[in-house]
Amino acid sequence: MDGQPLETPYTGGEIFITNVVRGTHTLQAEVVNRAGNTLFASQAVTFHVHEPSRLAPGGPPPPPQPDIYPPVYPPQPYPPTYKPVYPPQPYPPQGRPKPNAN
Repeated sequence: MDGQPLETPYTGGEIFITNVVRGTHTLQAEVVNRAGNTLFASQAVTFHVHEPSRLAPGGPPPPPQPDIYPPVYPPQPYPPTYKPVYPPQPYPPQGRPKPNAN
C-alpha cells in the first residue's frame, strides 16, 4: 500500500486493512512464492478514505424519497374505519359432520 509492503502477508483471497488515515492511497497486490520472487503483480488501484466531520458527523442528508402511497385528503384515521361491504358470515363447520341420531 502506497509503495510499502503491508505488515502482515495475506494468504487468502480477502484482506482487511485497518488504521488507514484519511486521504488518497494506492494499493497493489503481488503473488510471491516461498523464495520471495514475485510471480504476478496487479495494477495499482487508487482509493480514497473519507472520515466523518465534526460539522457533519453523519454526512450530507439523504435526498428526499418519493411517497410510497399518494396522500389522501382529508387524512384518514389508522387503521381505517369503514363499514364492511357484506355482513360477517359464520365460519363453515370444520371436520366431519355428526352422524344422525335416527
